[in-house]
Formats: sequence, C-alpha cells, structure tokens
Amino acid sequence: MADLKIKTSGGGTSDEKSVSDGVAASFASLKTGLDGLILQTVLTAGSAGSGSSSKEPLSLQTTSNNFRKFVQKSGPIFAAQDSAEAVLRWDDTPRTVFFGVAWAFLCTYPVLVFILPNIILAAILLSTHHRHVQATPDDPTGADDPKPVSFAPPDEGSVDYLANLTNIQTMMGRISDGSDFIRSFAPYLSWRDHRTSLVLLQLSILTGCLSLALFPLIPFKLVFLLLGESVLLAAGWTYLFIDGTRSALPVTPTGQANARRRRMTRRAVKIEQPL
Repeated sequence: MADLKIKTSGGGTSDEKSVSDGVAASFASLKTGLDGLILQTVLTAGSAGSGSSSKEPLSLQTTSNNFRKFVQKSGPIFAAQDSAEAVLRWDDTPRTVFFGVAWAFLCTYPVLVFILPNIILAAILLSTHHRHVQATPDDPTGADDPKPVSFAPPDEGSVDYLANLTNIQTMMGRISDGSDFIRSFAPYLSWRDHRTSLVLLQLSILTGCLSLALFPLIPFKLVFLLLGESVLLAAGWTYLFIDGTRSALPVTPTGQANARRRRMTRRAVKIEQPL
C-alpha cells in the first residue's frame, strides 16, 4: 500500500506539472494571438484612415518633385511681391502716385471694389496684348509678326529658377522669424502670468464694447484713406532712411552680393513690364 501511495503521489505530481505547462503554453499562445490581433487592427485602422483622407504618404521622391515644381511655378508670387515693394519704395514715382490716387478713389467710392477684378483682368490683357504686338526697333514690320507671350516655367538651373530658389529661401527665413515673433506673445495668452492675461481679457472686452458703440460715429472712408496714404508716405521715408544708412556703412562681400541680387531682381521686373 505504501508503494502504491508513493506511486500515486508521484503520478499526481507529474500530472500537475503537465497541466501547469499546458496552461502556460495556452497563455503564451493567447498572448501571441492578442498581439497579432492588435497589430492587425492598428494596421487596418491606419490604412483606412490614409485611404479616407486626401493626404499622400510621406515620400522623398514626391517631396523632391513637388518642391522642384513649386520652385518653377512660384515666380509670379515673388514678382508681385517685388512690384509691391517697388511701389512702397517709390522706385517709380508715377506708379506710386497712381496707386495712391487709385486708393483714394476706392476709399471715396467703395463700390469700385466689386469691379476691381474686372479692372485687373483688363489691365493684364492690355499688357500682354502690348507685348504680343510690340515691334522691335530693328524690325519695323514686327507688328505683322507678333511675338508670342510665353508663360512657361523657367528651366531647372536657369537664372529665373535660381532667383525663385533664393526668394523661397528668404521667404522661409521670414516665416520662421515671424513665427518666433508671434510665439514671443504666447506667455501673455496662455495664462502663465495670470494678472497680465486677466488685464488683456478685460481690455479686449472693454474696447470691443466701445468700438460697437462708436462704430456709427467713425468716418471709415476718411480713416482708410488716411491709413493708406500714410503707409505709402511712411514706407517711402523709411526705405529712404534705410538706403541712406546702408550707404554710410562699410559694405561687406555678403552685402555686395545681396545688393547685386536686388538690382538684378529690379531689372528683371522692369524688363517684364510693358513699355
């Protein structure tokens, strides 16, 4: 009987060990299955989200192609920017005076804003037509053989392409500097300084209520007229002061390169303008 009990107890121990091993294996297989199910769910949700949105997946080749096309097609943006800066700098006095008079007309007769797109379209068509039928001095019959106006993007590596690339570089720097300047006011808007944020909130509510009460008494036409004309005058004096200060300072090689680039840009803008 003792031998039988010993054998029985020994057999029970082996059975318990086998059962525990089976349970451990079951838990391991269950954990592996759950991990696989979670991974498959995440991948499925990611693919469904990417399919439902219009965003393309990140690709170095796509980024390079899009940036190359952006450099080629961004010329009109910087041409308009250079033209606006030329107006503010008073590079062409008659043009600046024309814009000042046009702004005065818009402020006096605001209804002209609705036909402003028509005026811009007519001005563009007249400008391109003038260049289309312009005759060269050496060829008086050039009007019979009009020159086609080309709006093709610049070739990669050309002067215009490199100019656009330089303007994009400058634009990225200005956006970064502007973002840093705006972020410098974040502490006043995030209630880090509770007293300052509370004062700003009270001032915003008070000035808003006062503005609503005073709106009927404000001559907006005169206000916008004075603001626009003062911007033109102040910008002209500011650029004149900056140019005078730069001419008084010693010129570095970097400054010479920047001045040369600005002269080339202005010359290119003037060449593109109709005579």
